[in-house]
Amino acid sequence: MERDLNQKKDLTQKKNITRALVDEHRLILRMISLLERNAPRTADGSYSNWKFYLDGVDFIRNFLLVPYRAYRKLPVLA
Repeated sequence: MERDLNQKKDLTQKKNITRALVDEHRLILRMISLLERNAPRTADGSYSNWKFYLDGVDFIRNFLLVPYRAYRKLPVLA
């Protein structure tokens, strides 16, 4: 019985981790979509919020590099 409870707990944890990764992936894809949507507008001059691009790249970098660096035990770059 205790073994069954531990197996259910492990399965729940795996589902929660998977859900978190899927949600983070969706956020990254949404940011990429926004960057792609605004790029032509920037090129034709109808969008001039350059800080949006810096924030977008920083957002993606934090989602991609921070977990990777933690996994590889690499120093965080400023």
